[in-house]
Amino acid sequence: MQKFLFYVKDHKIIAAIGAIILVGGGYFWHSKSHSNTTKAQYITQAAEKTTISVAVPASGQVSAESQIDLKPGSAGALVQVSAKAGDEVKSGQVIAVVDQSSNNVVQAQARATLMKAQADYDKLIAGLTGSDLTAVQKTVNDAQTLLDKAATDLNKAQRDYNTAVSEQQQAVERANTKLLNSGLEALPNNSLNTMTATVSGTYTGSKEDSYIISFYETGNGTYYQVSGLSGHSNHFEMGLNLPVGNGLYVNFTSSGTFYEHATFYTIDVPNKTSSDYQTNLNAYNDVLLEQKKALQSAQDQIDSSNVALKNAQDNLKNAQIAFDAKIAPPKTADVTTAKAAILSAQAQLESTQNNYNNNILKSPFDGIVAAINNKKADQVTSATVVATVITKKQLATVSLNEVDAAKVTVGQKATLTFDALEDLSLTGQAVEIGTLGAVTQGVVSYVVKIGFDTQDQRVKPGMSVSANIITQVKTDVLAVPSSAVKTNSGGKYVQMLDALDQPQNKNVEVGISNDSMTEITSGLNLGDEVVTQTITSPTQSTNRNTTTGIPGLGGNVRLNGGFGGGGVGGNRTFNNNAR
Repeated sequence: MQKFLFYVKDHKIIAAIGAIILVGGGYFWHSKSHSNTTKAQYITQAAEKTTISVAVPASGQVSAESQIDLKPGSAGALVQVSAKAGDEVKSGQVIAVVDQSSNNVVQAQARATLMKAQADYDKLIAGLTGSDLTAVQKTVNDAQTLLDKAATDLNKAQRDYNTAVSEQQQAVERANTKLLNSGLEALPNNSLNTMTATVSGTYTGSKEDSYIISFYETGNGTYYQVSGLSGHSNHFEMGLNLPVGNGLYVNFTSSGTFYEHATFYTIDVPNKTSSDYQTNLNAYNDVLLEQKKALQSAQDQIDSSNVALKNAQDNLKNAQIAFDAKIAPPKTADVTTAKAAILSAQAQLESTQNNYNNNILKSPFDGIVAAINNKKADQVTSATVVATVITKKQLATVSLNEVDAAKVTVGQKATLTFDALEDLSLTGQAVEIGTLGAVTQGVVSYVVKIGFDTQDQRVKPGMSVSANIITQVKTDVLAVPSSAVKTNSGGKYVQMLDALDQPQNKNVEVGISNDSMTEITSGLNLGDEVVTQTITSPTQSTNRNTTTGIPGLGGNVRLNGGFGGGGVGGNRTFNNNAR
């Protein structure tokens, strides 16, 4: 130190220059080391060989592998209940019994039906006896007698109908004639003619209209002319019945004033203003109604007789067929039918026996009584679930949408967790995939059942379960974190740092992937470092190199250059090299 002071004293100029350099350099160092700038940090990780599995998530409930509701074969009162909920039972163990009184009656009836079917078969094979032949012959004769009577009745009904048609037509014609002749009178066209005209005779025409009688002079005297319902002319004379046509006449009296010029008389057929027109019209309508009723009644009798005749013909035909069948040897079809009746009766007897057996409710397998819904003396029916038995072995029933369901096949492994048992995780495999989808609000879902590899007593039916069904597994594949893989118009790519520690895109081809890792099939080599995350934050430059670990982060973090360390809790390198 003393030497240093002597040196400074002897070299004042040099010392002054050094001091200036030292102060300036210190200021430059301080300003650089304490300036705030924004720096990009890149977290990287090396491509590595690993195993990738892809799973489909699902949720549902726990259920027993087998569950059966025990129902009686028929209605009755419970005479025995020998188990309670929670009991373990063996296959074939009796759980409840229903009163068998009604089944005993049904069984007796089924036995009787079987005996009759057997007797009918035996009778068919034995053939027709004398008394049977007489009986079937009488059936044919009776049917023939009924047919003859039906034919006679039909002929009479047809004659009666023809008579009714004739009589009713005459009555209608009479009523119509009377109606058309209602109040017939000849009326002048003006009041100056005081000469009266009287209409006589009976109108024999069939339509309604009018006669118009006009007059004209010739060299031979006065003539009258008829138009309308008739058309003719003749010499006019007063006091005589002059024909106007269709059985009617008109007689002009010799008294009164008559103007032959511009004069005509009108006869309306019928005269609807006459007092008797409405009476005759009502009578005519009554006759029409009576005609309709009479003809309908006669037609009904014909129809009824036709039906009776058809029935009689059918009865005779059936009786003849029965007769022919009786006297002929039994046909193969009849023998087959008789045998079928025996088999049907036997099946009915077996059914009643099954109902009898089903009224003794037994466990179909080793398991646990999940529920007892009735007690002794309760009335039950074939729809009553008296007890429910489940197996000890359980499985998970989950629901998948149609996209995920298409990826799942029977036998695929799964991991299972339970909401109620946070510390429990089980493995299993898909054992059944529903073939029919259920549509809810436009979403199609399928039921998948997953069998447990091991059974745990803490797991209960009905518990909520979450499952991950593993649909793909690849081992020893080159992979990078899924966060490193990006997509642009050119396809998939990752980023790698160049010599200046700047990220550059690298196109890759990928295989399977999950939430954490993605398979790289081409574009990378084992150990290649890829950027998994970019962090941009304010940092301070320092005047020294420091290497430190970043807890919880995998791979390397770089700032402005140099790389350090790798792996979880890797190294971070700060470099003050100016660029």
